[in-house]
Amino acid sequence: MLTLLAAGLLADPVPVYVIAGQSNAEGYGVPHAQLETIDDVTVVWPGRAQKEVGPLQAGWGATEKMIGPEYGFGQAMQRHHQSPVVLLKTAWGGKDVWCDFRSPSAGDFNWAERQMKTREEREGRSREVGAFFNAMVDNIEVGLHQAQVHLGRDDLELKGLVWFQGWNDYCQWPVEEAGSPCGRGIIERYPHNLKHMLCDLREALNATTLPIVIGELGVHGSDVPKSRSGWALRAFRTAQSETASQLDHCCLAPTASFWDAQATDHWECHYNGSAKSYLRMGRTFALHLLALDALPDGQTLKWQASQKGLQSMLRRYPPKSGGLALWGSSIFRLWERAPAHFSEFEVTNVSFGGARSWETLHYADDTLFPIRPSTIFYYCGSNDVNAGADAAGIAERFRLFSELTRDRLPHTKIFFGAINRSPEKKDRWSVVNEANQLVAAYCKTQDGRTYVDLNQVLEADDGSTHQDMFLPDRLHLTERAYEGFARMMREALEQQVQSP
Repeated sequence: MLTLLAAGLLADPVPVYVIAGQSNAEGYGVPHAQLETIDDVTVVWPGRAQKEVGPLQAGWGATEKMIGPEYGFGQAMQRHHQSPVVLLKTAWGGKDVWCDFRSPSAGDFNWAERQMKTREEREGRSREVGAFFNAMVDNIEVGLHQAQVHLGRDDLELKGLVWFQGWNDYCQWPVEEAGSPCGRGIIERYPHNLKHMLCDLREALNATTLPIVIGELGVHGSDVPKSRSGWALRAFRTAQSETASQLDHCCLAPTASFWDAQATDHWECHYNGSAKSYLRMGRTFALHLLALDALPDGQTLKWQASQKGLQSMLRRYPPKSGGLALWGSSIFRLWERAPAHFSEFEVTNVSFGGARSWETLHYADDTLFPIRPSTIFYYCGSNDVNAGADAAGIAERFRLFSELTRDRLPHTKIFFGAINRSPEKKDRWSVVNEANQLVAAYCKTQDGRTYVDLNQVLEADDGSTHQDMFLPDRLHLTERAYEGFARMMREALEQQVQSP
């Protein structure tokens, strides 16, 4: 079992993040420009043929000339923590979960796995089941010790893990044995195997709630061909998503949008060697891990089913890019006349009832960003307050959403509608006020980010609430309130256009 020691002398332990998996976790990105060395981020890779410990820089990929997701990941984490960070890599190319990384609780092989193993043995290939799961656990233990020695500190805290793997479980899809499609069976079995492997890994690390991000197998991008191989790839991505939904403190980080079809520096299974792709994946993994870490105690992600339905509708009836998107909770979901209020835009309302800020962050990749809006009206936070979240957490998750949007859609503007001081939550107005103040301060420092104090519509000059702005539930809003919102948002839009 892994034990992390606390020195008790330093206020903040050094956060440690693990990047694990197969060759894409190693990284085959070929930088075509110099990348700076980041001394505050230490990379540890036990057993590596090249150096095992050192500062974050180019060369921590599969070769000394390549990068993996660690560089963009380390950049984002250093920017977040503003203090020393450790990245621990443990990865091997060409490894699968059904055999190489198989963990004890996965149990015996099913029919597909038995057939696949029989086929391999007949062809003279023999593998030790679970050998690389055990090696991964050993590497993490060794790597933590190496980091302690290198930094001269023993106050290390394991904060999260990125699992970036899948090609070798996916690419066997055409294999048949004795007339049975055992390759497809491997894909179908993937959620079972990965779920048990991640649970066993948490147990081995004595970290049962360790935040985990599963990196999507995003090769070939979002436009998957309508072919047998395309079917298999879609099925595998679904299997990855299913795994993430079955585990607490776990989410899937999409990577398909980072596919660079123009890159030609390496094989397709390695994102064509695109350093840009690996940089963006790393940043995405970091943002999703930070979001998981920010979840209040006892809270989990909800609304998966409704999001899938919404995503399906958007794929079937895709809006034009460059429009206006409403994103957040029911306060915006119920803004039915928004298209009429902003008729110069194609308005797409993808807000959803009950949304908390951690859900708006996690579902943005699959629901919001494919719309490619030029403008986002964002309202979320009321349900966070109801769930017991603190103001700093609400503000931090908006900052993460802002960063994620900037990475996906660098020119998109965000207008943050202030969390309303509804009569229903009067006893928690202090949290509402503080969260609004923190977000307002953040927006002042960011280009393309605007705070709009919608409470000016809902309250009189003396601070009293206009009762006719609220429905009988004392939370949701009347049409008069939305008319006022439209005026304030339009003023903010015009000011944004006029600003340099």
